[in-house]
Amino acid sequence: MKILHTADLHLGKSYKGENFLYSKQRREEVWQSFSDLISYANSNNIEIILISGDLYEREYFTLNNFKRLSDLFSISNSEIYIIGGNHDHVDENSMFLKVDMPSNVHLFTEEEYFEYKNLRIYGITWDRQYNFKSELNFELNDKFKNILMLHCSVGFESHFPISEEWLNRQKFDYIALGHFHGHKKVADRAYYSGALEPSRFKDEGRHGFYVYDLENENQEFVKFAKREYNTFKVDVTDKNVDKIKNEVLELLNEYRADFNKLILIGKNQDIEYILEILENNDFYYLKIVNETKDIINYEELSNSDTSGIISEVLKKLGSDEQAIKYGIEALLETANEN
Repeated sequence: MKILHTADLHLGKSYKGENFLYSKQRREEVWQSFSDLISYANSNNIEIILISGDLYEREYFTLNNFKRLSDLFSISNSEIYIIGGNHDHVDENSMFLKVDMPSNVHLFTEEEYFEYKNLRIYGITWDRQYNFKSELNFELNDKFKNILMLHCSVGFESHFPISEEWLNRQKFDYIALGHFHGHKKVADRAYYSGALEPSRFKDEGRHGFYVYDLENENQEFVKFAKREYNTFKVDVTDKNVDKIKNEVLELLNEYRADFNKLILIGKNQDIEYILEILENNDFYYLKIVNETKDIINYEELSNSDTSGIISEVLKKLGSDEQAIKYGIEALLETANEN
């Protein structure tokens, strides 16, 4: 039996800040990615889909969005099990409870577990947006394979904290986690699937979902995201504009369709011109961050210093270029603070 584990789709999310211009397109791409996930499951004999919280953004999700979601569920050949997270918590006012969903959709509310063939799926749904807590006492029947779904924080003290030690003590065959947006193994049989699609530069790395083979007890991560977020650094010291441009193009060429951040470091007297050239590009999204340092002309600085302090420092430090550099920069920082 193959089981697909996903989480943190955040359907309907309203993108703000630096991604505002891409908001509508990105929202639709996430919907398309989820639709593609359903198709993938149908084509790969996935019997169960686990959605471990934050399927949608409760604040922005409309009735039409729920109908669209229901239509996607209806074309799935899989049994779909869902827990609510902090962004789509389920209480008496939840629209999810008021919309007709296909019979293959199972939302945890007060149920301890759902049964499917020789499998029991346990899950805990958030019933509030903040300060959620829940008892974690499970009596497992070893005649069944057992899976647990949680939307939690492993190693942090907020957002329903769970310890790695507690996870390792559990007898579940697989623990499907949501909330952390990167995919990773956090305990012996506990995995974060990560967000299906990244939404910010904090979400760097590959994104997709896990497919767990219940009989063979192994899992595979499937890269699935339409776009990724990437950060690159380039040292511009002692390089002309052509060399820098070619280095950037070579570095980012395979990531043209992604959200990219380019951090420039080092020193270059032509940095303003370099920035102008690099900003004229055909990448989908490229944010350039200038972290270069100014080139200091110590002779000009000394001649313009009416106090004579810099001249005295240069005389005392002699030809030690490193000491001169740190000494002058310290003086300039002190002057700027004053």
